Amino acid sequence: ARAADSAEVALSASRALAPPPPRVSVDLWQPAPVPAALVASLVSLGSDDTVEIGRWGERLVASVLEQEHAAAGSGKRVKWVNETAEQGLPYDVLVMTDDEKQVESVIEVKSTTSKSKSIFEVSMAELDMAVRAGATYVIYRIFGVGTEHVRAVQLRNPASHLRAGDGLKLYIG
Repeated sequence: ARAADSAEVALSASRALAPPPPRVSVDLWQPAPVPAALVASLVSLGSDDTVEIGRWGERLVASVLEQEHAAAGSGKRVKWVNETAEQGLPYDVLVMTDDEKQVESVIEVKSTTSKSKSIFEVSMAELDMAVRAGATYVIYRIFGVGTEHVRAVQLRNPASHLRAGDGLKLYIG
């Protein structure tokens, strides 16, 4: 609950200062680099359990972001909120200042063992957080979980893309 509260406070404070995001006219999903050495270091997937598939993808994204920020000397802290157990929050990873006072990115990870399955579930809480977090909300889609052929893409500010009607669709079923 503390992580959710601190993220909420930081989001409220930073949202007032952030300029509106630019409208995207190119492919919405941008490739996200996945170092082969990092994929090789992860334990192979032991089952088709959706929880395990999700945790594998979350671990990958958190590790990639930690490496990127450490290499860049950004002074940012990457916090995998579900590292010890699922917290039930509408995000999986936070990127914040080292003192945890400002959130730079609120990240939801959607993972699949498929190489190309583009449709995935989004909860109402996740959609609501995407709206509230605005430009700081990022969805990472991880394909090929548990294999050496992992591919990752990211979508920044999905709520803005839904509103703009520029290719992102919401399906209800």
